[in-house]
Amino acid sequence: MKAQIISDYAFSSLEEQKTIEVTTKEVLLTEKCITTLGIYFKTNTDIFVEESKIKVIKSFGKVDLLGNFVLYPQQENFNIVTMGRLSPEKRQAELIEAFNRFVTSVDNARLYILGDGPLRQELIDQIKSLNIADKVFLMGHEKNPFQLLSEAQFFILTSEYEGQPMVLLEAMALGVPVGATNIPATQFVLQNGRLGILAQSNNVEGIENMLIKAYNEKVQPATFNAQEYNKNAIKMFYKQIEEV
Repeated sequence: MKAQIISDYAFSSLEEQKTIEVTTKEVLLTEKCITTLGIYFKTNTDIFVEESKIKVIKSFGKVDLLGNFVLYPQQENFNIVTMGRLSPEKRQAELIEAFNRFVTSVDNARLYILGDGPLRQELIDQIKSLNIADKVFLMGHEKNPFQLLSEAQFFILTSEYEGQPMVLLEAMALGVPVGATNIPATQFVLQNGRLGILAQSNNVEGIENMLIKAYNEKVQPATFNAQEYNKNAIKMFYKQIEEV
């Protein structure tokens, strides 16, 4: 992100805590460094500035949960987004494994995982062990997730179960092509595959095949009428009540 340094001094080294005069006030932040002495940002001018001495001018990326600065989706890449709590039923670990296989043949693929939760450290360890921290990004909570989502070429939901998969509806409303594991809730929202890709199987191979299909077929967003969907959902709700 682009930022302004609001101090005349910064550090040339965090280990030695040696201060130097700041000659360039407008910089790019390239790395977030958390130390026992405090939180610092490394800049494109190779200095370290205290977090309190930074004023953000423009954000075109952020530091992810692994501590790396990540650019928001670039159009030259095939950007895949998923969003949800980092928890077992969302199956992000299986998605990461499937993506790791997929990216061996699609080098410009990038995976953005939005959200936080109890599996944070487990997923961080998985990404590090697979050596794909430059392609898979744990973005944590986003103030405006819809901006990032709207820049994706594909949204994927890999849940084991869902009630009302709102994130699928939000992606479709933004005109983003979607895919999901094959469960009752996604069958209903995607009209059994008419409005998006449904996995042939819900395992790692099935998730990988969704990614391959989305990329090879250059899948396009479905025509989605949110108001019509709401009407049909309400009708089904009342019908189920009447049948009780």
